[in-house]
Amino acid sequence: MRATPLFVLGSLLLASAVPFALHPMPGLAQIDRYPEEKPFPKPDDEGPRLPNGKLQRDAILKHEHQRSLEDLREIHRLSGELIAELEEDTAFVLSLKSVKKLERLEKLSKDVRKRIEK
Repeated sequence: MRATPLFVLGSLLLASAVPFALHPMPGLAQIDRYPEEKPFPKPDDEGPRLPNGKLQRDAILKHEHQRSLEDLREIHRLSGELIAELEEDTAFVLSLKSVKKLERLEKLSKDVRKRIEK
């Protein structure tokens, strides 16, 4: 049986790959496959507390919730005023006051979205 050049090339490639397959990469043993798990936070490790004993995080969330509610009420009020102004104006005229209200609506909605996305 005569060895074809393709068979010889394949045999050489296989023979050269065997030493790499048998020996692991140097330094592979040092890789930590399962990193150390962090324990769940204990009730005492929940964060800084205020002088009244409440968690600072909870107080901040409550305050941001109140601010979001106030901003949403203002958005509702401004949108009602804007609708009334647009109904009074003609199709070709938009007052500067309406443009300012639109800018204020945009700013308030961005602020509320930032607070909610935290």
